[in-house]
Amino acid sequence: GVNRPSQSAYRLVATMPASTASGANIYADYIAKYGALIAGRKLFIRVQIVVNTLGLKSAAAESKCFIIA
Repeated sequence: GVNRPSQSAYRLVATMPASTASGANIYADYIAKYGALIAGRKLFIRVQIVVNTLGLKSAAAESKCFIIA
């Protein structure tokens, strides 16, 4: 199985406004773009904060999980 996908395997699911201080919920965006989550598959998440006005990017944070029924 895949333990870590290549950089080119990641896809943009959603962007959030700067005012999203309490956390971002991308579930609905993911379902709309890729369809229902499938039990038994791995889901890899990579998050990066970008400040467009300054042209700055944070280090990326990555995580993976297994989808359960």
